[in-house]
Amino acid sequence: MPKALILYKIKKDYSPNEIVEKLMGKPALQKLLSSLQSYYIDSKEKARARIVRIWMNNIKAEKVVCNEPKYPGNRAELLLEYQYSLKYPSSLGSIRKITIINIPVAHYLWLRRKSPLLVFMDIIKRGLSKVLIEALSYAIYGRPDIIQPLSLKFEDFESIEAWIRGEEGSKGFIKRAVFGDTIVEESHLEEVSVKRTPLESQPIFKNVKENSRRWISLTFVTPMMEEVGTRITCKISYNGSMVIYTPLHDLTTLDVFLSKLESILALTH
Repeated sequence: MPKALILYKIKKDYSPNEIVEKLMGKPALQKLLSSLQSYYIDSKEKARARIVRIWMNNIKAEKVVCNEPKYPGNRAELLLEYQYSLKYPSSLGSIRKITIINIPVAHYLWLRRKSPLLVFMDIIKRGLSKVLIEALSYAIYGRPDIIQPLSLKFEDFESIEAWIRGEEGSKGFIKRAVFGDTIVEESHLEEVSVKRTPLESQPIFKNVKENSRRWISLTFVTPMMEEVGTRITCKISYNGSMVIYTPLHDLTTLDVFLSKLESILALTH
């Protein structure tokens, strides 16, 4: 089953260590959403307060704890848990009712050791992850906007492409690329998807790339990662979302891949 992630980045001038200092060895941080809603009400951001209120109808008993890392690329590993209330109508004869089922949900959040990245795993809905990250950001930093989705620029995708092309014997290959603001035969197109394996050897890939202003997403197979002796197939998008298609029997593979990505994108310090 594919693994959906979102890469978040802690803003410059704010220390990732604050998360560790405020959470490690402490009781679970609770009532994240109600605290965030109160902040938005107090700051008169009514639209954001309403969005949080809507999610509070479905999300209950949210809490987060910070654990020592199991994987070398992490400085800490957070566990975010909550009850997701699922409502559905049912009927028995003329009797109709709304049944509510509370589903326990857990997400791992990896705070990376050598970069300001926070990796949110097993995404259900992007809107929900956004609200939960805002709540965590507010609880730690006193502001909901300190932890933001990683934004990839055109040159970042080119850096990933260069790694994929690699050296002889250790190359990966591109399966699909999606570009935006593209000029093709005097037509301005909002989005163009190019798919072929290996795509990087096709003239159309170079042509579309050179005539595009935005790079939206890239689906590829990595070069062989010698540390774990395997490759993975994944998709990464400009807004920090990522899907790993290769089954991960051991998250060491993900840890190694993230370390390589941090280096490729010059995020390490």
